Amino acid sequence: MTGAFLFLLVAPWLTNRLALTPFDFIAMTDHLAMGWLGYLILILVVPVWFQPANSGLTLGVLSSVVGGICMDVPQNVTWGIRVPWTYKAPVIWKKVNWLTGLLLLIASYGMVGIGWVWPTLFPIYQVSAIVGIIVIALGYAHHLAHLT
Repeated sequence: MTGAFLFLLVAPWLTNRLALTPFDFIAMTDHLAMGWLGYLILILVVPVWFQPANSGLTLGVLSSVVGGICMDVPQNVTWGIRVPWTYKAPVIWKKVNWLTGLLLLIASYGMVGIGWVWPTLFPIYQVSAIVGIIVIALGYAHHLAHLT
C-alpha cells in the first residue's frame, strides 16, 4: 500500500515528462487522489479486507493505479488502449481511455472485496472483469470511430 501511494505521488509528474504532447497532469493527480480516497474509505468501513492474507489486495491496488493513470493519459505508444480506432482522433482516445480507467478503478474495489470474502472465486472475477473491460473498451472505440 505504501509503495502504491508513493507511486501515485510521482506518476503524474513522470507521465508529464514522458508524454509526447502536453496534457493536464493536474487532472490525473485528481483522479488518482479520488481513487485512493475510495481505498481509504474501504479501509475505514471494512478493514478486514486489507489484511495480508487477502489475495486480491495487490492486484486490486495495482488495477486502481493503472485505471487512475489511464483516465488522463495523453495519446502515446506505450500506455492505454492503443488500437487504430483510438488513434483516429484525440477525442476518441480520451473518451475510451477515461472509460477504461473508470471501469478498472471500480473493478479494483471488487477485487479487494472478493479476494477477502471469496478467495477461491477471485481468479474467475479477475479474469472476467479484465476481459469484460477490454471488450467494452474495444466496442466503445469501434463505435466512436465509426461515428466520426
